[in-house]
Amino acid sequence: MPQKHIERSTTYKVPTMLNVRNLSYSYGPHHVLQDVSFALYPGEIAMLVGRNGAGKSTLLRCLAGWSKPGAGTITVNEIELHQAQSAKDPKVIFVPDVPDFYDELTVWEHLELIGNLYHMADWEDEAIRLLDVFELEDIETAFPFSLSRGMRQKLAIIMALMVSPQVIFLDEPFGPLDINAIETVWQELESLQQQGAYILMSSHMLPEGKHADRHLLLQHQQTQFVDAAHFNNMSSLLNYEEPDYEEPDTETPLADPSSDDPSLVDEVASDE
Repeated sequence: MPQKHIERSTTYKVPTMLNVRNLSYSYGPHHVLQDVSFALYPGEIAMLVGRNGAGKSTLLRCLAGWSKPGAGTITVNEIELHQAQSAKDPKVIFVPDVPDFYDELTVWEHLELIGNLYHMADWEDEAIRLLDVFELEDIETAFPFSLSRGMRQKLAIIMALMVSPQVIFLDEPFGPLDINAIETVWQELESLQQQGAYILMSSHMLPEGKHADRHLLLQHQQTQFVDAAHFNNMSSLLNYEEPDYEEPDTETPLADPSSDDPSLVDEVASDE
């Protein structure tokens, strides 16, 4: 059986876009994240995996600035995350697992809001393109509350993609989507990837034949990068337990009295 391989995330040869250091988060006395640290490359798609209740949504909300961690730092291109957000820089975008919308705004008005918020000169062209590829071109005047869950999920993803984010976090984006929509989302994310964006999503499913660049396993309140190619399926990955590290024995072995190696006998004799 091939040995399970853990790829450590503490050292890189090139500067990274997003760095998380010693991140901790608690709900009262309950610790959800403790000293979480990892670094991520631009131009890659990473998958955040873990069991239900492991803290995946909490971690994503902290990374996106939606929840304030109790300790730790999150930087994007060496800039504190909250500074980028306060400047309305579209580089960091988050799509939650259950997105919210304004009841009084139509689908098109939601897209117009995003275009105006981020001062996009060509937002209409991009909005039309995305509505078309996600097969929502006929519901521009509908209100989100009248849409199915899958259609609302498409709308949330369209709103995120419109701003061409440099960093995008998605929490279980594929759950309510049909197979065609999942393929479309993946194609759009690959386009962002080619532009040098970084994508982190929590999910236990991918389009057929598609693979994330890396898998970030969250368990026991901490994260580690896992080479998923060494696991047969998602279940074996989620049940992975890193073996305890044992210090190597560095003491000089005692000579075997029956040994014919004189160097060992001389070494023991010199110690006496």
